[in-house]
Amino acid sequence: MAGGAHHEGQRELRGRLCEARDRSDRGAVRHAHGEPSGRLGHEVAGGAIHAFAEGRDGSRRQQPGGARADLRDHHRRVQECTAVEVAERRRGRTELRNLRAVSVSAFGRHARGRVRVLRHERAHAQRSRAPRTSLRSGERFRALDLHRHENVALVSGPAHATRIRSMSQSTVHFSADDNIPKLLRDCAAGNPGHVFCRSGDTSLTYAELNARVNRLANGLARAGVRAHTRVAVMLSHHVDHALAYFALCKLGAVQVPVNVHLKGAALEHVLTDSEPAFALADDVFAPALEPAAARVAGLRTIWRSAEGGGEFAQWRDEPNEAEPAFAAHDTDLRAILYTSGTSGPAKGVLMSDRMVRAAALGSSWIGSITPGSVLHFWDPIYHVFGSEVLVMALMQPITLAFVPRFSASGFWDEVARYGATHLHFVGGVLQLLLKQPPSPRDREHTVRIAWGGGAPVEVWQAFEQRFGIPVREGYGMTETSSFSVVNLDGPIGSIGKAVDYFDVEIVGDDDVPLPHGSVGEIRVKAREPGTITEGYFRNPEKTRETLRNGWLYTGDLGRADAQGYLYFLGRKKDSVRRRGENISAWEVENVANGHPDVEESALIGVTNEFADEDLKLFVKLRPGADAFTPEAFVAWCEANMAKFQVPRFIAIVDEFPKTPTQRIQKPSLSKRIDDCWDALAASAAVPTSR
Repeated sequence: MAGGAHHEGQRELRGRLCEARDRSDRGAVRHAHGEPSGRLGHEVAGGAIHAFAEGRDGSRRQQPGGARADLRDHHRRVQECTAVEVAERRRGRTELRNLRAVSVSAFGRHARGRVRVLRHERAHAQRSRAPRTSLRSGERFRALDLHRHENVALVSGPAHATRIRSMSQSTVHFSADDNIPKLLRDCAAGNPGHVFCRSGDTSLTYAELNARVNRLANGLARAGVRAHTRVAVMLSHHVDHALAYFALCKLGAVQVPVNVHLKGAALEHVLTDSEPAFALADDVFAPALEPAAARVAGLRTIWRSAEGGGEFAQWRDEPNEAEPAFAAHDTDLRAILYTSGTSGPAKGVLMSDRMVRAAALGSSWIGSITPGSVLHFWDPIYHVFGSEVLVMALMQPITLAFVPRFSASGFWDEVARYGATHLHFVGGVLQLLLKQPPSPRDREHTVRIAWGGGAPVEVWQAFEQRFGIPVREGYGMTETSSFSVVNLDGPIGSIGKAVDYFDVEIVGDDDVPLPHGSVGEIRVKAREPGTITEGYFRNPEKTRETLRNGWLYTGDLGRADAQGYLYFLGRKKDSVRRRGENISAWEVENVANGHPDVEESALIGVTNEFADEDLKLFVKLRPGADAFTPEAFVAWCEANMAKFQVPRFIAIVDEFPKTPTQRIQKPSLSKRIDDCWDALAASAAVPTSR
């Protein structure tokens, strides 16, 4: 998907080309008239993937920028972009392939020892369009390759299993020579004037960012922060947080991002489990942080005042702008990122430098983010989807529009102010925008893509229809470098197909892959090393439970359709077995939340009077839902879901107990069956006519 009527379609390309893995195996590339015309290729250098066209004389030209189009997007003007390649191999076989035009530009000098990668496309014909982007003459860009979502096949396995596998066998996405500090240095040296971010009336170029990061890093080094030092970071969403992120990377310190909403036992667990030596924190969080920090021996907190002052400013304003001496590596541990669940304490996911870069690459693919894009950046940096955006802005020249938090009422004003082209969504972001009063700005804007995860089908459709913005849905977790599955042009409601550097399978309880259509657990395997976590910090038991036989078991339920598109069906442990049927709580809740009187719901399994498991649904009603009755609601459910999914017990709540990340704490919900409405009891009370 790419932007609206204000975007231009890419011109149609027609040509034939051959790509092979080495010179000795390269077939001839011919014109329609049989004459050699050159070739297209890609190569990895400096952490980015560059595209080039090579003429018959060996000269190269960089390919212009562009973005993928979504086939569903009827609001966009598109032109079919097709290219046909003819590969003549040594064994005399000729293969006809469809090539999707991948538009990227180069930035800076290629790194020494660069790895050339020629992509062997196995894709069906695609439609592509280029965003209308004005590039300054002579400016050189680093860009990321757009994901080839269609490079996926269904491979037969045990019991006719469905395996969703990427097929770009020859592609290398990550180099051991790359790392986040190197990306920042290269940006400052090769494109110093590009604006990395804007916040209010303040802009920060690559050169300025690098200088300020070095000053803070050298200041923190004088304060005692060293390589491998664990540093808790509890900062709000502002530019200083970005400086701290990169400064700690340059020092080789291990960040422990802290959700700023944590308090009490949850905050204490993160600190006592990770045992940081330092904490960087805004003083507004002192009432929550100080009691928890007191439980960690020797923890030194460097406070930042609301105006950006305090001890933090002392180290930030260190005059020394020299590069820190630490030599960063691709495998460095960058962060211990605590992820909360619905039960049990949060687990510290070990995230390497490569994992963060992989997260940034996946986000670029799902969002079709290209040079010149402007991202509306509200994403908390303490979450993986915030830190990955920071790094993405080093992997290609985009601009981040910093806003302190997401505001539905102020969103379109912020879009207009910064010229934002992309919106990232999680949770109820799309729903909040849909609840805003209609206005001309619903269509008079610059946003081209909304990308993220967790968009219900009805919200997805309503958002695209009202705002004309294509929605890109994906799936992933911190343990798999954020997105492992993305939906670029698949069915609405699907999470898509595996990204290039992962294999994804749906398996049963016996770990055997299941045929398409069957519900099972989603598991992920790295096709490039270092893209999946090595485990959980100081938690070998959970590590062994999650990482088995080379696969990461997500604990999530899913299924694949006959075309290989995946569908997320909720947590495995959040499923109920009723009368021989496995029931996804997420599926039931998703339907129930579509009722006009229901704001939110939660399904749990309870034991009925027959010692069998039954369904109990908790519902929080919308304001003004005075006419709601459980009887009418269950009748509505019967018309909108399978019979075995219809809940027997209905409980109405004013509020749900939730985790700091706003997940409903289902273990806190009552498992009693005598404190709620019972469909069987109600039907038994209704006299039957004779």
